[in-house]
Amino acid sequence: MDMGKIALVTDSTCDLRGAEQAKYVATVVPLHVWSGGTSYLDRVDFDSAGFFKLFRAAGQAAQSSQPSVGEFVDVYRTLLQDYDSVISVHISARLSGTVQTAAMAAEAVDAARVRVVDSRKVSVGVGLVVQAAGEAIAAGKTLEETMAVAELAADQTRVYSALPSLDVAVKGGRTSANTARFAGLIKLKPLIVFDNEGAVQTDGARLGYSRALRAVAERVADYAGGDPARLAIAHADGPRDARYVQERLKMLFGDVDIPVVEAGAVITTHVGLGTVAVAVQRLRSLPVANPPEGSTS
Repeated sequence: MDMGKIALVTDSTCDLRGAEQAKYVATVVPLHVWSGGTSYLDRVDFDSAGFFKLFRAAGQAAQSSQPSVGEFVDVYRTLLQDYDSVISVHISARLSGTVQTAAMAAEAVDAARVRVVDSRKVSVGVGLVVQAAGEAIAAGKTLEETMAVAELAADQTRVYSALPSLDVAVKGGRTSANTARFAGLIKLKPLIVFDNEGAVQTDGARLGYSRALRAVAERVADYAGGDPARLAIAHADGPRDARYVQERLKMLFGDVDIPVVEAGAVITTHVGLGTVAVAVQRLRSLPVANPPEGSTS
């Protein structure tokens, strides 16, 4: 992998198509996942499909935690033997301590040469920010220029999602059992958005999951506002629903490239199996090497 003098690092919550990850990312730092009393390294001890099986067998009960400062220190020191600098892009600081531990490691190693970016996103949202940074590096941008691109990409990216149930939210203490029971009785499916500060916000609900997925596609199109946009879809063991959303998006955006990837373990533990999420990145003010073809009108 020829990435010039800047190494790009992310964590295992980043959902990005394999070709782009291989092209742009030097190192993926795994988060830790606990299930059934056993500790695992995300995307090291299992891939997404393997975790889906494990999570289902455990009754959709698992926990996750960020990498340690020491793990990041080891990664940064190793990369700086071959690169002049490192840019490290991670899951929203509002949702995980990963950015904080990465920043502590950067200070311990060399704060001038190791820079940390809070993507303020999850899953494919992190992936689109990472891709934009990778394109900037590949185009020969300096460290400061690439940091500016990464920050702008984070500003211009949103993640919208629909949940097939609130069961996992109840287990995580994020909603009450009575609320989930009522929603289940009337087949009310919640919509959520990860806002520009990286927090999770409710965004209404729809009767039935298909209607909820259509609403996600419509929100994505509304955010793009008719301008050029890059899209990506992640699903937690819901490939058919992901393809349905992909088809809806192509109706709204034209014949653009919309990758569909399996969601990682960490996001799955928080939203539950069957969830579909869409990331949308507005490109009008964002320099990209290969803007998607097609119309967003």
